[in-house]
Amino acid sequence: MTKFFEMRGELNVSTTPWSDPVGEDAKYDNQTVLRTKIIKMRVQIKGNPFVKEAPTTKIFKLIENSENKIVLKVLNKTTDVPYCDSFAVEEELLIASLPATKCCVFRVSYCIRWYKSTMMKGMIKSNTDAESEKSANAYKQWIIDNGH
Repeated sequence: MTKFFEMRGELNVSTTPWSDPVGEDAKYDNQTVLRTKIIKMRVQIKGNPFVKEAPTTKIFKLIENSENKIVLKVLNKTTDVPYCDSFAVEEELLIASLPATKCCVFRVSYCIRWYKSTMMKGMIKSNTDAESEKSANAYKQWIIDNGH
């Protein structure tokens, strides 16, 4: 995904190698975390007169990794943006295939994890819906364009 973010024009993209979770990081939503990885970047915000960049950390948590199924939970945390301390966006990436096939299903879903109440929930949700759809469609196109 690092190449995808760089292609999109995100700045200062850095990543950690996959590692074993330690302590409380070994569980997430009552599920065992097998491996973890972090990607940090400065996401470019288009069409917003107040915010041009959003420092973002994506925490990848590998929940399942079997022969026919991979499940990743990705917690997206942003700083330096109004109300960003109120929520984070969680994505679930599911890659599944039938045995002995050369194709798979790739599903992306997301939810908002609210940390505290805000009167801006409606605006945050509608912006999150729109941006998540754009990002998922861009990633889908990038996968196709790169022969995957």
